[in-house]
Amino acid sequence: MVSLVLAALFFIAIHLGVAGTRLRDRVIAAVGERGYLVGFSIASILGLVWLVQAYGDAPYDGLWGMLGWWKPVADLVMLPAVLLFVIGLITPNPTSVAQE
Repeated sequence: MVSLVLAALFFIAIHLGVAGTRLRDRVIAAVGERGYLVGFSIASILGLVWLVQAYGDAPYDGLWGMLGWWKPVADLVMLPAVLLFVIGLITPNPTSVAQE
């Protein structure tokens, strides 16, 4: 569990502590734009891999079980949710008219 917390803090730290600060400008001045992008990409990928690994290793504490009668209800609720999601993706945004 400690590894999961540290991985999450690392991922947050590189995005909030480096990407949007003056440290980013200093690193770009030292290694160049391309070097910064490569280094930041590698750090982000390593952070994600660490997060996924730590999540897989974290213990599972089941607080309550899945109610047997709830599964068909969840399936029925998911159908309109998926339909609305897909329709929202393929329908043009009315506020973006003539913004090409």
